[in-house]
Amino acid sequence: MLVGLTILYYVAIAGSIIALLFALLSTMSVMKQDAGNDAMRRIAAAIREGAIAYLNRQYKTIAVITIILAIVIAVALKSYVLAI
Repeated sequence: MLVGLTILYYVAIAGSIIALLFALLSTMSVMKQDAGNDAMRRIAAAIREGAIAYLNRQYKTIAVITIILAIVIAVALKSYVLAI
């Protein structure tokens, strides 16, 4: 049974390396492409600006949720430790 698991580990590592190489090659291929005309660059800039605003909002939301969960977990653990 251990031999089967060992082979699966190697397959998983090889698959991960292949996926990373594919991602690297795909990124390089896309970055080599022409950025397009002026209208395309303006549209891309607007999309980038919107994406950054969206991600900033998501980060703030996740930060608030993380802080709330950390407080709840800390209080729950404190109650659990005191009960022992």
